[in-house]
Amino acid sequence: MHGVVIPATFNDRAAADQELGGLVDQIRAMPGFVAGYWLATSHDKGTALVLFENEPSAQELVGIVHGMPHGSVTAGVVEVGEVLAHAQR
Repeated sequence: MHGVVIPATFNDRAAADQELGGLVDQIRAMPGFVAGYWLATSHDKGTALVLFENEPSAQELVGIVHGMPHGSVTAGVVEVGEVLAHAQR
């Protein structure tokens, strides 16, 4: 399993909140999708962690993020990493 970490700056938080549902649906439909978490770490900053079954699927999301226009959200440096362990209840 591989995760994609996407730091983000909210240029327009209200618009970003409205767009989030559509973005989540688009990513959920991607091949290999396992889970996704979108966090607001402050009013103007956030981080997404999206998990995929394999690295090629994770890299596909990186390409999508790099192709997105800078609108209500600007993505920072996107990283892909292998999941070494996980826990859930």
